[in-house]
Amino acid sequence: MAEGVTPEEPAVAGEPEAGTDQPVAQPEANGAPGPDASAAEPGSSEPEAGGAPEPTGEATPEPTGEATPEPEAGTALEPAAEVPAPELLVATTAAELEKPGAADKPGQLVPYRPQPTAMQPEVGRKFSLAYAVVAAVFVLGLLGTVMAVAGVRPGAPARWSAFKPSGDRLQKAQSIADYVAPGYKLDDQQQMVVVSARDAGVGAQAIQFVAVPGRDQYDIINGTQTIAYEMCGLGEHCSIASGTPSTDRDRLLRREALEIALYTFKYVGGTDAVVVFMPPPPGAATSWALLFRKQDYGAELGHPITRTLSEPAPDPSALASSRERDIVEQLTSRTRYAYKVQDVNGAPVLVLDVPQT
Repeated sequence: MAEGVTPEEPAVAGEPEAGTDQPVAQPEANGAPGPDASAAEPGSSEPEAGGAPEPTGEATPEPTGEATPEPEAGTALEPAAEVPAPELLVATTAAELEKPGAADKPGQLVPYRPQPTAMQPEVGRKFSLAYAVVAAVFVLGLLGTVMAVAGVRPGAPARWSAFKPSGDRLQKAQSIADYVAPGYKLDDQQQMVVVSARDAGVGAQAIQFVAVPGRDQYDIINGTQTIAYEMCGLGEHCSIASGTPSTDRDRLLRREALEIALYTFKYVGGTDAVVVFMPPPPGAATSWALLFRKQDYGAELGHPITRTLSEPAPDPSALASSRERDIVEQLTSRTRYAYKVQDVNGAPVLVLDVPQT
């Protein structure tokens, strides 16, 4: 080294070179930093924590009050993508909107069409069910009111008849006779016969048993379980005074006897048999007896009487041409007997026999 020349000292890292205008970092207010505070590690470009960053010459943005998210370590900030300006929708005609693909063309106004969702049909079904329930309740309430006014009980069987007798056994029987007899008239609209009820007997003579021909011998019916009715016209020996005896008139008398027997079986308890004494023809003293046994009329007692015999009763000529003609013949043709009273071991017995033809 030559004398008189001062050797240059090496520049300290972090100090500005001579002749530069860069500012020198000011010490912190709390005290001067240590000897290593302003020195950075060789090869490092980031200042240590607590050091002031070097000015870059760019304008510092003003704070907005909103927190700026910090980027994750190792990631670079990218500029925000530009958002294109929205295109204006231009109204068009309804016909063009209906064309396929019209909704895919930009610049066209597509009308709003609500799309049904799975919830809408379900809600509709619930409302329909609710209305159906309300309607059913209303109809049932109205039906119950009508049935209550009409006196019909739900589940109750239909009435067997509109008429129902009252009283004791014989009173009921006579009430039935008085109800049925006035309904049977001749062609001239005069009542055919008057009917009287009594315990089993003939005239004034009471009987204890009724004997009716069976398959091999007589069947015995207890007289206490039998009610007798006597038909009496206004002629001699209870014969019918007016008109001419005929098959049609005889059939109408049998229909009347059948109706009396059915009412008796239905409403007079403890009655197993009904005997009806028919009026004799003019000039005769006696006639026939009709025997009805309850065991033979289960079907007719099981449904309303009007299904068997209509009301009011027809006159003789009308019955001959009505549907009831065959019904009367079927239910009464084998009930006709000749009768007499015999003393059997000291007991009066009404003996019935098949009439001789």
